[in-house]
Amino acid sequence: IGVAETASEEGVLRTAIIAAHSGELFLVKEGETLAARYRVGTVAADAVELNDLVSGAVRRLVLRD
Repeated sequence: IGVAETASEEGVLRTAIIAAHSGELFLVKEGETLAARYRVGTVAADAVELNDLVSGAVRRLVLRD
């Protein structure tokens, strides 16, 4: 759905806002686990990378305009 940004002393902290097909909403940051299956990699201003803990595949979710 989107990415929220907060300025801090370390720089910009980003939180990804991801909606599941079930309607559940997830707010996750880099390094956190999502739905016991994915580890959140990079959270950029326009995309989020999810590392599949089962297959090792990387999924990239890109925001649309």
